[in-house]
Amino acid sequence: MAERLAAAVPAGTVISLVGNLGAGKTVFAAGLARGLGCLQPVLSPSFVLLRVYRGGRLPLYHLDAWRLPDAAAASGSGAEEFLPGDGVTVIEWGDRLADILPRETLVISIEHGERPNERFLSWSSRDPAILAVADGCWLPGGY
Repeated sequence: MAERLAAAVPAGTVISLVGNLGAGKTVFAAGLARGLGCLQPVLSPSFVLLRVYRGGRLPLYHLDAWRLPDAAAASGSGAEEFLPGDGVTVIEWGDRLADILPRETLVISIEHGERPNERFLSWSSRDPAILAVADGCWLPGGY
């Protein structure tokens, strides 16, 4: 789904990834990078806050809010300049920054299934246009 979503989203899209530790947020971000055509390996930005991947249709700004206690802590970090930016911004643990995210943010929740590699995805947005893009990336059989 991440690759399909990346091929369809416009510049300025902000995606908030929500899920428990090990749910697959970084894997989803890697799928976004592949879908955008970025060839660099995607690494977790947990200890650097932001990684930028270029070389594709749009740049991917990959933020991780794990180490930020709340949205106030993000102020002055430079994160705001990518909300929205000229590419696609994906934020792991985005629920921690919910207060500063744009209204159009696509929130994707990733939950563990009962089997080791099983995940369930759900998404929401207050913006019908980005929600329609996400809904169009749904594959029969679900996620």
